[in-house]
Amino acid sequence: LEDALQMCRELSCRHNRLIRARVLCDLSGISVTTSLKHLSLIKSLMGLAKSFYPEVTASVTIVNAPFGFETLWKLISLLLNDHMRSKVLILGSNFDNTTFMKHANISNISQLPTCLGGEQSDSILAPALTVPRGTGKKLEKDQSPPFLDPNVDYSSSSQ
Repeated sequence: LEDALQMCRELSCRHNRLIRARVLCDLSGISVTTSLKHLSLIKSLMGLAKSFYPEVTASVTIVNAPFGFETLWKLISLLLNDHMRSKVLILGSNFDNTTFMKHANISNISQLPTCLGGEQSDSILAPALTVPRGTGKKLEKDQSPPFLDPNVDYSSSSQ
């Protein structure tokens, strides 16, 4: 995800116009209990996105959200302003394709992988990698994400 957002930033600089990403997350297999267990990590990652990629993300559409996840989202979303909150749509497993396509700005559902109701092979998806054990604790302790280079000033407009 960070690579995609970095690429949008680079393309924006190269083309002198804002290039934005639309993020689609499939939460199949994730439970609310697991989400609650990692709430502090989720809050930290949201803070990073808010700080380093505030306008690069056009929308985040979450599908197959487990029962109760919307309630969890209502708590987490209190940390965001109205504009940021409007970028996020959470849908369960029986979601309406029209709402989904409009929010994710998808004009042709057939271009999606089959697991999301499209016609493309699921192999077009990037695999979700396992987060190394202890990453959440390191993030909480250091307040510096392990995936950012500590020698780079990310607040500079030239980045």
